[in-house]
Amino acid sequence: MTTINKTGAALVLALTCAFTPLAAHANLVRNGGFETGNFTNWTILGDPRFIGVDGGSDARSGAYGAYFGALGSDTTITQLIPTTPGKEYSFQFDLKNDGGVHNDFSVFFGGRALIKMVDANGFSFTHYYFNETASDPFTAIQFSGRQDPAYYELDNVSVTPASTVPEPNSLAALGVGAVCIGAAALRRKRRSNR
Repeated sequence: MTTINKTGAALVLALTCAFTPLAAHANLVRNGGFETGNFTNWTILGDPRFIGVDGGSDARSGAYGAYFGALGSDTTITQLIPTTPGKEYSFQFDLKNDGGVHNDFSVFFGGRALIKMVDANGFSFTHYYFNETASDPFTAIQFSGRQDPAYYELDNVSVTPASTVPEPNSLAALGVGAVCIGAAALRRKRRSNR
């Protein structure tokens, strides 16, 4: 193989590594973006009259998002997801609060409370991210809320296996390619000077 072919191959390899997306972990939550337009795969506990799935401002992304507006007491949605005991998982979601007095919202992973808001001020969609370790082969995720004067909005719920091995950085891969190209050019220059 000639030096130019080696250089070209190294460049192609470096660019391929740099611009190929890394494999994403599969989301264990079914219908986490509520894109079915309803609570398919979720169990509703409590008064279902003031909880639902809607488009527009209830969605952070996609066409739909869930809203919680129960009066006086919480309404809950829950889903049981397959997990491996002792394994760490990334639990993420987007939450928005329209504000107003007499509201609360709680989030649970495997029975452990991660968020407990009471009479929280209004806030725009905020991304929440937790790394949690599963203790059972099935783990319940749960969102529970009440919003007397308005609504909480929820979207983009996901649980994925947490990465235990650092993934390669595309700039590092590009750097390796650049070093290979530089080494090949230097070698070619030395040969031409002989």
